[in-house]
Amino acid sequence: MSKKEKFKGWLAIALTLFMASQIITRELWSLKISAGFITLYAFLHTWAYFLSFRNKENEMEK
Repeated sequence: MSKKEKFKGWLAIALTLFMASQIITRELWSLKISAGFITLYAFLHTWAYFLSFRNKENEMEK
């Protein structure tokens, strides 16, 4: 995994954790809901990124 790919992965994780903390600390439900969708999107995007990278590694080994 190159440094750029590692950085993208860690950045996505950091953004996900930051958005999750924002949901907990926000007082308005509308902001919690919209931040929840953003967090869910970031989380799913992060997992999709890592799974696609893992698939590429597996294909390269074969």
